[in-house]
Amino acid sequence: MNIRTVIDQYQRPKPTEAQRQEFGAYMRAVTNPGVLLDDLERGVVTQEAVEVWEALHPEELAEVREMVMNEIRQRSADGEALDELEVRRLNSLMGYSDDGYTAAMQQNYEKASEPEEAPTRPPGAPVNMSKQLPTSADQARQGRY
Repeated sequence: MNIRTVIDQYQRPKPTEAQRQEFGAYMRAVTNPGVLLDDLERGVVTQEAVEVWEALHPEELAEVREMVMNEIRQRSADGEALDELEVRRLNSLMGYSDDGYTAAMQQNYEKASEPEEAPTRPPGAPVNMSKQLPTSADQARQGRY
């Protein structure tokens, strides 16, 4: 068998536009790791950037996540709630599904007044899904805003 014949007959796959965009997002995150922080500042975190940080910069990602959680805990202690858009934006960064993230935020909201630091949940660990973090819409209905 002639390898050149096989190569000539092989139809090379052509990536779809979505595949090219996904690859571009991974390349952007790999070649410019600071893009995660830039995206976080703008409120648009991509799953690709988070995955790159999980693989290449896990300690730094843990620090960023902890800083974000501390900020959220402080806001909760001050009586501020995250709106639904904020929950969705932070969802990817924290590595939770929408329901899991909301439940984790509720746990932190309830513990905000406690002096000890809330425990962090390892990836893949079960999350208490029984309660929801109040959004600003919930608080508006309760007359808080």
